[in-house]
Amino acid sequence: MRLLAAMSVVLAFAACTTPQPSEAPAPQSIMMKDETKEYSFVFQADEKVTEIPGLYATLSKEAADAKAQLIKDNAEFRTALPNDPRDVQLAYEAIWARVADAGSLASVRMDFYGYGGGAHPITDFDGRIFEKGSGKRLYLNDLLTQPAGQTSIPDALCKAIAAEKKARGMPFEDAGDPLTCVGADATVKLDGPVVFAASTMAGKSAGLRYLFGPYAIGAYVEGPYVVDVPAAAFIKDVKPEYASGFGGDFDPK
Repeated sequence: MRLLAAMSVVLAFAACTTPQPSEAPAPQSIMMKDETKEYSFVFQADEKVTEIPGLYATLSKEAADAKAQLIKDNAEFRTALPNDPRDVQLAYEAIWARVADAGSLASVRMDFYGYGGGAHPITDFDGRIFEKGSGKRLYLNDLLTQPAGQTSIPDALCKAIAAEKKARGMPFEDAGDPLTCVGADATVKLDGPVVFAASTMAGKSAGLRYLFGPYAIGAYVEGPYVVDVPAAAFIKDVKPEYASGFGGDFDPK
């Protein structure tokens, strides 16, 4: 009886101390700010961005590297122009946001502002696509059965650019560097920055959203361009495992 009682105590104790499966840690936002008289640094990504596996670590490193580079650039600027009368404050600001998903895929967008002491500040974009489950980064060609340049995307993108330029009263011929839209030598930038465009159907994407900073397809005074290509223009070329992530109309929001 004593042996049985002792065994019962041991088993009860083991049951109490057996590790229980722990929940995955909640995603953390990234918020880095540092402002001095000589420079201003901001790097931000919310939890919707960092919940993509591996992206918290990746962006945290990018933030640290960017800040180190800004400090280095600032030191070099002060050395090169020790008597600059403008009282310049250099700047780096990167704001990351989760944009549309396409089924099993997610996309994130970065809006960038920087000033390095030149004639004018710089605005630009970054866009990245990931598998939600693994966090593996994908590129546009990874989603397609053939290279993007061999699909209808170049023609659809150039038509969208032309329409947006017309709406702004800008001739399409003033598209920055010579812009070839079709053929093997097409120069239109097909792989980005590009993200998914939100759809009226939940969890799906209505197409691709291209993010062009100043100078990319026009003069600096034209500013940035955000141009959408509908999924209908390329859905026949999407790999079967990703095709179900596209559908619906562009979300006007």
